[in-house]
Amino acid sequence: MAKHPRAGPEMPNILTSWKEISQYLGKGVRTVQRWEREAGLPVRRENPARQSVLAIPEELDEWARSRTRGPAGPVAETLRKELTALREETSELRRRLDFIEGLVRQPRRRRDKAPGADRRRRNLQMLGGADRSPAAD
Repeated sequence: MAKHPRAGPEMPNILTSWKEISQYLGKGVRTVQRWEREAGLPVRRENPARQSVLAIPEELDEWARSRTRGPAGPVAETLRKELTALREETSELRRRLDFIEGLVRQPRRRRDKAPGADRRRRNLQMLGGADRSPAAD
């Protein structure tokens, strides 16, 4: 049986387990299983009811090459637009957060020093009420 040039002496021409496939691709078993589900990693199942799998290294190589070429056409344009929108949204959220943090960092004003405190005090005096602010005591 001929060996695949990339596989090395211990890798056969047909990979017969998730462990062999993951070693061949240099990733973890769970990663390559996710790639099968979500990204179309070319593996074959001897019996669909069982977990055993087969993969041909040449097919895995071609699949990996097609993944590194990147998305083309309208899909890429949609992704670029979404990325731009997310960056703008992130920038706006950071700006708002900076504003809020600035407000939180400002020292709290005492009630009698707050704008309009003198006006409130005069209004209470005109109505015959006493000013109950801490500065009046």
